[in-house]
Amino acid sequence: MFRKLMTAMFAALALGACNPLANLEVAEQRVESFERAYSSGNVDQLWRMTGKQFREETSKQEFADRNQILSTRLGGIKSSERTNFNVNTANGVTTTLVAMDTDFERGEGMQVFTFIGQAEDMKLVRWDVESPLLKVTIDDLKAVQE
Repeated sequence: MFRKLMTAMFAALALGACNPLANLEVAEQRVESFERAYSSGNVDQLWRMTGKQFREETSKQEFADRNQILSTRLGGIKSSERTNFNVNTANGVTTTLVAMDTDFERGEGMQVFTFIGQAEDMKLVRWDVESPLLKVTIDDLKAVQE
């Protein structure tokens, strides 16, 4: 009886500690804020929205350069819609991924945001953007050679 009670108590604590819907809700709010800052060109604000792990892997200058490329090739965000998400907890670490189909000013793309942590303590550790407009073209190579 004691074992069943303890098992039920630990299960309830584990479920309460990692509420996938709460994580998704917070992640979506953060994505919306991030997209607004991106569209306004506020790199400093974007940088502050990233977590420690992100900043350890990418320098602020690299991040600013990347944002310059994205802004030049894609423009600001006209609209975006969540197409997928995944919340996974392993070894006490919760990872939340949010995929967004995005309509940029100059074309379409997809953003994938990766957060580590739970709810209000979540930190952005990765932001990937994919679009055909980001591919290197022959004209890009010619411009470099000149």
